[in-house]
Amino acid sequence: MTETVMNHSCPSCGGQMIINEERKLYECPFCNSTYDYEYFREDDVIEKGCKALAAGEYKSAGEAFRFLLGKEPHNFMALRGSIFASANISSLKDLQAIDSIDNIPYESIKNAVDNCEPENKEYFNELKEAFDIEEDISKSRKAIENYRREKRDREANAKHLNSQMESLKYKEDLLKNKLSPMFMFLATVIIAIVIFAVELIIAVNIGLGEHPARIVLILAVVPIIIILISGFICIPNWIKIKQIKAQKENIDKEIEDIIEKINTKQNEIDINIERKNEICQKLLKIEQNFKI
Repeated sequence: MTETVMNHSCPSCGGQMIINEERKLYECPFCNSTYDYEYFREDDVIEKGCKALAAGEYKSAGEAFRFLLGKEPHNFMALRGSIFASANISSLKDLQAIDSIDNIPYESIKNAVDNCEPENKEYFNELKEAFDIEEDISKSRKAIENYRREKRDREANAKHLNSQMESLKYKEDLLKNKLSPMFMFLATVIIAIVIFAVELIIAVNIGLGEHPARIVLILAVVPIIIILISGFICIPNWIKIKQIKAQKENIDKEIEDIIEKINTKQNEIDINIERKNEICQKLLKIEQNFKI
């Protein structure tokens, strides 16, 4: 035998409960949830909800507090418990210690601020600010993770550019000098000029004959070929290295900017954590007055 219970709504779905006298239970015909008689004794609901909250049974705690709020929408403990259960925390100390909260209980907080007694407004407004700060902290942490991901990508690009430069035989600080394609080209030009000068001296000593200009031109062929070959090899590499170095400088600047953004966000987190802890300490004093 069953009968409708007009003053009890299902904590799980909000449907109208019925009494199963044979099983001595309240039953919900909509979601098939069952509750014993003791569950709906108002004197025990807060105690059951608080025990469930302390044990980390947030779903059960939320059901208990929401059930009580259906009858007493201004109940301080039920409003407070509903917020904590929705946030999956057991107390203010958890709010202080937790790194981030995935589920900010916006609806429960708004309900508490709108429906609490005037003397409890300060508590719930401060609690709302603490959760707002926690949300900012979570956003800042996510931003830092994104920045760190960007930094890793930039560092990988810089490493790739370094490998390209090494493949072009470019070395910095080799014997405290810079051995670059342009340096090599200029060195080759000097060597070619020296070769030409030596050839010319030898030719003068031997005698240039009737066609000195033709002799000089012939002597210049080898140095000119050396210079052309060196230029053909070195100058394109030098241009490529200049481009790579410019890219690397841009990447290094981007990495510096990212590091600065990370430091800025970390400073924001530190300031917000300090502010959140101050609020939580204030709320703990208020709770002491309620002997929670």
